[in-house]
Amino acid sequence: MKRELLHEKGAILFAPYVFESNMKLKMLITYGLRKDMCFEDKLWRSNRDNSLVERWYVGGKNRIRICQLDSNNKWEINQNDTFDFHKKFLDVMGACFIENDLNQWIWFSGKEHNGTWSIFVSTRRIQGDRWSEPQVAIFPDMTTDCQHTYLPSVLYDNGYFHLWYAGRDGNNRRIHYAVSRDGIEWIKKGVVLDCGALGELDEYACDCPSVIKYGNKFIMAYGGGTARCVMLATSDNGYRWEKLGPVTFRGDKEALDYAYAFYPCLYVSSIDNSIELYYSGENRLGEWSILYFGKINNDYTNKIAKSYKPDINFLRDIDKEIRNIPHKYLSKENDSNSFDNVYISKKIKQIRPSSTPVFRISDKENDSKVVKLGRSRFWVENEYRGYLKLKKYITHVPMALRYINQKPLLIMPYIKGSNLASYASSNSKKFIIILDNILNKFVKLTKKTIIKYSEERISYSLQTPDVLMGWLQEVIRHSKDKIFSYRLIDNTTKDLGPMCYEFESARNILSYYPKWVAYFSGDNHFKNFIVTDDLNYLMLDFEFSGYLDIDYSVAKFIGSAIKHLGAFENISVKICDERKEIQVNYNFISIELRNLLTTTWLKEHFKDIPVNYERVQAYVMSKLIFRLEPIWKDGQSYQRDLGIVMLSCASRLFKLLIGDDNEI
Repeated sequence: MKRELLHEKGAILFAPYVFESNMKLKMLITYGLRKDMCFEDKLWRSNRDNSLVERWYVGGKNRIRICQLDSNNKWEINQNDTFDFHKKFLDVMGACFIENDLNQWIWFSGKEHNGTWSIFVSTRRIQGDRWSEPQVAIFPDMTTDCQHTYLPSVLYDNGYFHLWYAGRDGNNRRIHYAVSRDGIEWIKKGVVLDCGALGELDEYACDCPSVIKYGNKFIMAYGGGTARCVMLATSDNGYRWEKLGPVTFRGDKEALDYAYAFYPCLYVSSIDNSIELYYSGENRLGEWSILYFGKINNDYTNKIAKSYKPDINFLRDIDKEIRNIPHKYLSKENDSNSFDNVYISKKIKQIRPSSTPVFRISDKENDSKVVKLGRSRFWVENEYRGYLKLKKYITHVPMALRYINQKPLLIMPYIKGSNLASYASSNSKKFIIILDNILNKFVKLTKKTIIKYSEERISYSLQTPDVLMGWLQEVIRHSKDKIFSYRLIDNTTKDLGPMCYEFESARNILSYYPKWVAYFSGDNHFKNFIVTDDLNYLMLDFEFSGYLDIDYSVAKFIGSAIKHLGAFENISVKICDERKEIQVNYNFISIELRNLLTTTWLKEHFKDIPVNYERVQAYVMSKLIFRLEPIWKDGQSYQRDLGIVMLSCASRLFKLLIGDDNEI
């Protein structure tokens, strides 16, 4: 869980290095003031023939400071324990530290008066002695680090010091490697982690390494320069590395890491031998903070399956194709099912339903890909984050995250098939088999990720509780309509009472916080599952993934079963003013769907997780608003009657789920 450790208004605190000394946990940071930072306009180039101009940091008046934990286990900057290295340099940053029984070493980046960054080292015999005069350890002298060398990460292993650093050639940063017997004189081994391919998260730069040895493996966290995020790599020898992908992205517009999630530090805890990740974040004001990501588990450090990689030639063409799409087709769509505003060309067809721009682009003969532009940088990256986390637990559509002109987009293969919702009417037996499998996986994932509610951890889709309560209030505003004030009689046998009370109750319930949250996709309705020609299924759309109210995720399944399956036929709605009741009659299109919506089948599947069905009902009632609008907008119509049937079915089902009956 991301957590703020150090933040000062108007300050920059970055490049943390966490270590133990004298049985105490300490941290070196780079500290400066925002007002002292200097920028210049610089041509931003990637590996292809493309460039942008952006403000580029060229220096400040930074210092290396030591932080330690106070009595409340909070980090504080030690005002009396600092280094005076800055007196020799225009600027300093990015320090790391090693000690043994006799000596201590500190390596850091120093900007000399000629404007060049190099890596320097200072030593002392025992703690308390003065640090030696800094001397150059690594300086620019290779083709790939000819402009700057900085941001060292040093380990002592098997009789040698090992140093990884960022080297800049005037255009890009790459991670280099060097070895030493004494930590002072170094032999360079060259680039060991090069920039990524076209569109990849580290295409522009592999930056700011932090390396640990864990068991027999070296693990590196580094900055992916294009995505401005923290990424991971592993190695058996520290020289040949395998990239694993991103571990954390930037946050939303109010987050401390909105602009950058960078300068990582890996630390192996002496308490439980776990790997912890610290990093730096830049907010919208240009302030940098020290943040804690949390523990890095085996999902990150084990070798991962090969990710989906779109063809390079396809990536080269994407930018041109998207630029040719008129802007009106790139805006967010209020009605995701609308086909009124759809772009079609020889190579491109816009896909619906979708509330954000999604296009099917022809690549080669009989080969198409889906490109999703998303609603913002944050939501695109969040969808990929969710995809990475969920793909271990549920079958999914393969997905790649790429950046074109610094803008992220998602690329997927186009897969032929039908969405699971439409499949329910054509093969309801197979639908139930697939649904059984999906719900079992959902429960398994929920049990693995469940935590108590906290304001810091919970995530929301765009349908926040405030939005849903607003929808319920809209229905309550029409509650004097006889549709809501008359008693609802379902299939001539069940008196469900007036619905107006249920909407008021739902609004009240959603005003309270949930008890439990667990990780899931956030948009798990049945139209987001594709059934392929070989009768397998794939999940898609992870845009709103995060730690969600468990009741919300359950409500998405149940609400989709009521709204999306086309489960009802022979619909009849009669309003009896004399008896002040509404007689609702309908049949189900199959026995399987009848059992789904009139028995405890769903409840049996959720029995191993804590579900509050009153809260689930409140969510479902709020999401029925668009099916109920015809009641006060259109008067008598099939859509009005269908909405009343859905309301009746939902009310009857939840009386069962909340109660103890086996069947209605």
